[in-house]
Amino acid sequence: MSSSLSLWQEIALLILGLLALCYALLFRIWQTQALVADGVFVLAITALVLVVAVPSSFDLAGERLVEWSPLPEALGQADERAAALAALPGGLIDSALARIGFDPDEEETGATPETHVEAIETDAPAQGWLSEQVRPSVDSLVALLVRIATGTTASLVAVLALLLRIVTGLSRRLRRITERLEALEGAKASNPSAEAPGRLETGRA
Repeated sequence: MSSSLSLWQEIALLILGLLALCYALLFRIWQTQALVADGVFVLAITALVLVVAVPSSFDLAGERLVEWSPLPEALGQADERAAALAALPGGLIDSALARIGFDPDEEETGATPETHVEAIETDAPAQGWLSEQVRPSVDSLVALLVRIATGTTASLVAVLALLLRIVTGLSRRLRRITERLEALEGAKASNPSAEAPGRLETGRA
C-alpha cells in the first residue's frame, strides 16, 4: 500500500519522531519540576506533525482569515463593475434604437419577459467571475502563510522547551551538588577532630 505522503514529508516526520524519542530518552519526562517544559514540547511537536502531514487542516483557517478581510467585499464590487461594463455596449445599442423608434422587443415573436431576462442572463458574463478566479488563489496563499507561520512558531517553541528542560536539569544537578557540599561541611563542623591525626602525622614526619 503506497503512502500518500511525499518524500520530504516522510523525512520530516522521521526527524520529528527521532527528536521526540531522544527527548524522552535523555530527560526523565513528566517530572514535577519540568511538567511545563514537557507539555510545551509535546504541543510543539504535535503542531509540527500537523504542519507536515496534514496541510489541509490549515485551509479552513485561510478561508476564515480571508473572509474576515475586506477582500470579499472588494471582489464583489469589482464583479458588479465588470458586469456593468460588459452590459454597457448592448444597453447603448438598445437605447439608440429606442430613440429612433425601433424597439427590439417588438421584433421578437413569441418572446415573453421571462425568456427575455433569460436571454440577457445567458448573454451577460457570469456573475462573480473575479471572485471565482481570485478568491481560491488567495485562500490557498493565506493557508500556506498560516502553515509556514505555525511551523516556524512551533519550531521555536520546541527549541525553547528543549533549552528550558536542559536548564531545569542543570539547576537540579547544581542543587544536589550544593546539598552534598553542605552535608560534608556540616559533617566536618560536627567532627573537627577528624583532621587532627593527619596533622599530627604530618608534624612528626
